[in-house]
Amino acid sequence: MFFWKKKFIIRGALFFLFLFSASSVLAAEPLVDQGALKNMGSQEKAFVAASGLSPNASIASIVSVIIEVALGLLAIIFVVLLVIAGFNWMTAGGNEEKIDKAKQTITRAIIGLAIIIAAYSITYFVFNAINSATTVSGGPL
Repeated sequence: MFFWKKKFIIRGALFFLFLFSASSVLAAEPLVDQGALKNMGSQEKAFVAASGLSPNASIASIVSVIIEVALGLLAIIFVVLLVIAGFNWMTAGGNEEKIDKAKQTITRAIIGLAIIIAAYSITYFVFNAINSATTVSGGPL
């Protein structure tokens, strides 16, 4: 019974460690356009300040931020799975069944991380291309 509680506490601690370390990565300087804030009311200004989005943000940029954050959280989950599987392997005590289960978990977590990295790079490329195609950069049309 105590081993189960110990396992639960370790997994919970690892989860919160990765959760709070990700919050510093996800916390970025807001992209608020100060000129666009002049025409807004106080509630709109408060919403824009809290969301961290620009009032002139396109749908593509909002969707890309949502997808990147979701993929980042999934990557954190797979890294936590890797750490848990490594811990289970180290504490297996020579039990072949536990070692095989840990190896399978590590293999699946690495495959999951590879898929997440590929999805992130594809998403970054596509939304970067969309933003560059829809943004006017200098000169008359």
